[in-house]
Amino acid sequence: MNQDQTKLKGLIAYATKSGNSKQVAKSLHANLIKKGIEYPCKNISEVNLDELNQLDYFFVVTSTVGDGAPPTAAKPFFKELKQSSKRLESLNFAICALGDKSYKKFCEAGKTLENILVEKGANEAFKRADCDKKFSKTAAQWIDKVCLTMSSETPVTGDRMLEGIHLINPKEYKGTIETIKKISKGNVDKPCYHIEIRSDESLKEIKPGDSIEIVPSNPDQVINELAKKLGFDENSKDYQYFKHDAEITSVCLQTLKDYSVFSNNEALKSILKDNKKRSKLIAHANVLDLLIDYPCEITAQQLFDLLPRLKSRLYSVASYNRKKSKTIHLTVKNIRFDYNERSHAGAASTHITENFEVGSTFSFKHYPNPDFKIPNNDSPIIMIGIATGIAPFRAFLQQKNQEKLKNKCWLIWGDKHRKNDFIYEKELTKLQHQKTLNRLNTTFSRDGIRKEYVQDALLKHEKRFRKWIQKGAHVFVCGSISMSLDIREAINEILKPISLSLSQLEQQHHYHEEAY
Repeated sequence: MNQDQTKLKGLIAYATKSGNSKQVAKSLHANLIKKGIEYPCKNISEVNLDELNQLDYFFVVTSTVGDGAPPTAAKPFFKELKQSSKRLESLNFAICALGDKSYKKFCEAGKTLENILVEKGANEAFKRADCDKKFSKTAAQWIDKVCLTMSSETPVTGDRMLEGIHLINPKEYKGTIETIKKISKGNVDKPCYHIEIRSDESLKEIKPGDSIEIVPSNPDQVINELAKKLGFDENSKDYQYFKHDAEITSVCLQTLKDYSVFSNNEALKSILKDNKKRSKLIAHANVLDLLIDYPCEITAQQLFDLLPRLKSRLYSVASYNRKKSKTIHLTVKNIRFDYNERSHAGAASTHITENFEVGSTFSFKHYPNPDFKIPNNDSPIIMIGIATGIAPFRAFLQQKNQEKLKNKCWLIWGDKHRKNDFIYEKELTKLQHQKTLNRLNTTFSRDGIRKEYVQDALLKHEKRFRKWIQKGAHVFVCGSISMSLDIREAINEILKPISLSLSQLEQQHHYHEEAY
């Protein structure tokens, strides 16, 4: 590049959930400044399309969440860019994508953005960097390459090229189970458990809204059935592979597609073409179901090669205690259910609630969520969730109580049955009396003749919701992806009378979502 790069217009943007993408973007920003190149650095949600038309260079660091999606705050930008008819032939771009190789759609948000920009005529200035969970080395190499090329310096090799670039991978802690108790009442299908974890070192960096990552092992029941089906025993390497390395308690769309190609099973091919049947299979089936219901000749090694690696699970922190900074709480639902007359179990939930006991030790990592925090002003907050989605809101309310925060708090929460599923009821009642929780609305979908869900409770109180929004309220949503979609639809309906939309709330950073 022969042009004086300091005279060209550039922008660094990040799309982040845990803060890692922001960390990489800020490091690029700082290291370019050292080379005499000062480009602004900001959240991609603050970038508009008119800006892109005025740029020479656009550097993006983006993480991927869920099944290949960009972070919540970045979705409006991705959508607007894709739908835009504007051409970007004069724009040069480079992407650093952060992801997790245990997912089939590894770094998918980065790939999606790259495809959109190329479709608009933009030019890829540097090859996309795809970073795994331990992202620091790959991201640092990308930063180094960008800085050297933009400053027209002669590239160097070896460790010297990473000098001055300091990136931090997620921190790992050792924890010991102090308390594990069932908090659902009666004999419910999927009981909730309250877990208290102690560490020998301070956990004060783990804040309300953050999550911890736990790597599970697969349930013995499922592995034993696989062993019978595929002909390996518990002392074999195959047994260890399926216990610790393969995702077998669930199936994703890519797994169905890969198995369909391998098995050449006509029944499965038919299901893949039917949206309703395909969604039901993904929601309930495990790998054993594929082998039984859609059989084919397959070895243990062939099956292992088809499957994604065992994914770690993230759990929202359910506590805040300034005085006990070495203790955190979790709220975990034990997932067991029947499908096609066969018993099924969740890998992480059964690992935690059945394999762990008081005194059990394990490792976990901290994943911050800077976008899921009580605002640092007195803005009201509306918290919406179902089941264990109450976890971060319990932490919010404890934080408000201990720090004497002035934010008005409204919780809309639901589950199936009030009698058995109203977890933390006494705590919430006490917080109401203390005026820490200013308003509580609950809904229990199986208690009435007609099923009512949290979105129905929200619609019942639409006038109040609009008033809170007009007073600058922040909305926090935590729960299943399907629930979050219903909430989005309800909010858009509620906001119509005041000529506002959910997209506008997102752009204002007043809508925060944790969907799984």
